[in-house]
Amino acid sequence: SKIKEAYSLLADQASKEYWENSLMMRITRQPLYIKPNENAVVTGEYKNVLELEKGDIIIDCGAYIGDTAENYIRRLLGDCFIYAIEPFGDSFAKLEENIKKNNWKSVKAYHCAVGGSEGKTELHYSEDDFKMGITVGKVAGSCTEEVEVQTLDKLFGELPKIDYIKMDIEGQEVPALRGAAEILKHKAPKLMISGYHKVSDFWEIPILVKEMNPKYKIYVGHA
Repeated sequence: SKIKEAYSLLADQASKEYWENSLMMRITRQPLYIKPNENAVVTGEYKNVLELEKGDIIIDCGAYIGDTAENYIRRLLGDCFIYAIEPFGDSFAKLEENIKKNNWKSVKAYHCAVGGSEGKTELHYSEDDFKMGITVGKVAGSCTEEVEVQTLDKLFGELPKIDYIKMDIEGQEVPALRGAAEILKHKAPKLMISGYHKVSDFWEIPILVKEMNPKYKIYVGHA
């Protein structure tokens, strides 16, 4: 019933076809199901619907070493401000290095995770996967790192405007969205939410976003 509900919430036929094919690929492990959505022409944007604009205030959750921040700066010719959030210590250190090296005056870095409530959690990873396979709050991998958890409402709820939120945070998108309930309700920023980390994200994320603010229109694709 949730799968049917999420499918019905998608805003255009191209999104529905891409979403259905992606779900079938995850269920069957058959990559031939995947066919591109031609409206997803630029990473994080959807043609004629969701586009970055000059002057945008951007929250980048899962900023890594600043690669997405660099894309936004290039795309908008530097006319934006980015709050870059990265929980993993080594990646955060490189993010700060890149901010300094590139003189990104419009990027502010935060060393924390984002979730549904404030507190602490552990990051788990393995040395032999280049520290890219990071999970939060469960045992997976031989190495651990404790990190602060903040909600987006707590960090940024007082900002007069937020234009765009990107989340690619290793399956923690649902709790992070819950921690941004007031922002989504009152500021309704454009959202780019990764929905591939868990199969349940295919239906939980669309349903949750519409529950938090029914005015959102949901499109699915990737570039």
